[in-house]
Amino acid sequence: MAEGYLIGEGVRNKLKETFRVVDAMQGGGNGPTSLLRTTFDNPENPPLFRIGTFGTAAWNINSSNTVTLTNVGVTGYTVLVTNVFGSVGTATTTRNCAVAKDGTQFYLIQAQCP
Repeated sequence: MAEGYLIGEGVRNKLKETFRVVDAMQGGGNGPTSLLRTTFDNPENPPLFRIGTFGTAAWNINSSNTVTLTNVGVTGYTVLVTNVFGSVGTATTTRNCAVAKDGTQFYLIQAQCP
């Protein structure tokens, strides 16, 4: 399913236009709603894999931290992410990370180390 891939704004807009054309061909938009379109338009249901940033404090194993997701179309959109793999030390600047969603919970996959 396409919801596991990050795409740029230009590709997203082209896909949305394609959905509009297909909906019109199916009788004026009365066809089924696309899961792909719903995922793009709803930051409450982000894709399964995301890139984000987190603060400078240490992030210990089996603890949670707030991560600000990037490229979701909403500035400052945050999720609570659990670290189940290994502790990450303190840093002097905000760091990048990769997170994945399993059900309703986000988990840390990789973190930029100090």
